[in-house]
Order: sequence, then C-alpha cells, then structure tokens
Amino acid sequence: MPHVSDFVAAIKKKTGKVPTARTWFGFAAAWSCALAANTAKSLDAIKMAKALSGMTLPADVGLMPHLPYYRAGQNQSINTLYVGNAQAKGSTEDDLFNVTDIVKGVDAAGTLEETGCKMSWPT
Repeated sequence: MPHVSDFVAAIKKKTGKVPTARTWFGFAAAWSCALAANTAKSLDAIKMAKALSGMTLPADVGLMPHLPYYRAGQNQSINTLYVGNAQAKGSTEDDLFNVTDIVKGVDAAGTLEETGCKMSWPT
C-alpha cells in the first residue's frame, strides 16, 4: 500500500517500534478532526461532525486498500478488515500477524438500516 512504509518508518524513528493498530487509530483520529475542522472552517463540534459525514480519508492517512470513510447517517468509521491469525514467528521480527483475507469494511458493517442507528442533529 502506498504511504504505509513512510508511516511505519516515521513511527519507528520516533518510538523504535513498528506502529500498532492503536497507533494508526490515534493518527487517523487526529487527522479526521483536522480534516473535519478544515472542511467545516470551524472548531464547532456539530459543524465538524457534519463535515465528517461521508468523508473519505486521503490515502496518506487511510493507509488501507479500501480507504476508510465515515458513513453518512451515523459517522461510523468504515475501515478495511484484516482477517487472519497471530504468529509466533514470521518472515521478520515485526511480522506478527498472518493475513488470510482482506474484507471491505462496508461488506462487514451491513447497511445503515441494519445497524438500527439513527443519528439526529441538535437544533
């Protein structure tokens, strides 16, 4: 994936370790807030939440084959899912997970109607 090696190198340079999923979650959350604020031209939470609705993260932030986006109607983050298993020894010291399948998040998440989630905006 484009940009993943840059992300890994930047994190490894700062921490001495490869980034975890939690590292990416924080990275993506911070960028999501920044992108929403920029789109909304405001730091108002409601305006930012509305700006997130339907927003797709850019490739250098999303770092996934199917770019993450915030589903309109509930603002759920829809990410690529990596299915597999942990492994004691991979091809490198940092290779701890064997990915057997890559699933589009939208396929796993179901429809907005199936979630039962109804987002309403304050007036």
